Amino acid sequence: MTAVMDRPVQSVPTAAPMQIALGFDYGSKRIGTAIGNQTLGSARGLGWVSSPQNDQAQNDQDWLALDKLIAQWQPQVLLVGTPLTETGEKQAMTRKARHFAHQLRARFALPVQEVDERYSSCSAESELVAARSSGKKSGLKRGDSDSLAAAIIVQQWLDEQ
Repeated sequence: MTAVMDRPVQSVPTAAPMQIALGFDYGSKRIGTAIGNQTLGSARGLGWVSSPQNDQAQNDQDWLALDKLIAQWQPQVLLVGTPLTETGEKQAMTRKARHFAHQLRARFALPVQEVDERYSSCSAESELVAARSSGKKSGLKRGDSDSLAAAIIVQQWLDEQ
């Protein structure tokens, strides 16, 4: 079973052109979420949800939050950031993010694509530091970097399409 989690998730072709992509920046505590519109070519963060945990009751609640996002936005594709090292090698979180991608595909029967997220979290933190230093402190809250990282992942995917 471990071998499956180490392999990239393969995309599944769809008959109609994709328009809405829902992206995830997977973390062990929080998953940043973002939505992207292929027609407009833009992405924006939606916030974050808790990562599914080992506690079954909490796990069910975490998946319920993801179920609601899918139902609300009705995406044609799901994007999961794949954390790699600077040189493109797997790291500790790579396997966990790929496992999450496999769970998404099994649960929602939607195409799931991995997006190289090597610098998304760093870029998100830099943008938030810049926002704070420019005086925009109100409105910034815990998890904003996760959501912004997810938006960067989705925007990167949109730009590559």
